[in-house]
Amino acid sequence: MDKKETNFKTLILARYTGEFLQATEEDATERKTSAQIVIDLRPVAEFSINEIAKYLIGAGYSIAFEDSTPMWLLRKEPTKELGM
Repeated sequence: MDKKETNFKTLILARYTGEFLQATEEDATERKTSAQIVIDLRPVAEFSINEIAKYLIGAGYSIAFEDSTPMWLLRKEPTKELGM
């Protein structure tokens, strides 16, 4: 991946995660797998599951397990929702 592609993907992921605050199991309003986030972003760009995981770990997001499936803990940030 070249530097321009990295910057492009970082910008998209930063905007996507800007809708969510880091959360704990107690205050998470959404739980998503990396695969679900890949699907959310598919209309904009192609991401791998590993790219999503690497970015979210670096941004301080946590995971929990639901039925042995790792899920990212997210808390909706109402002031930063994407407009339609």
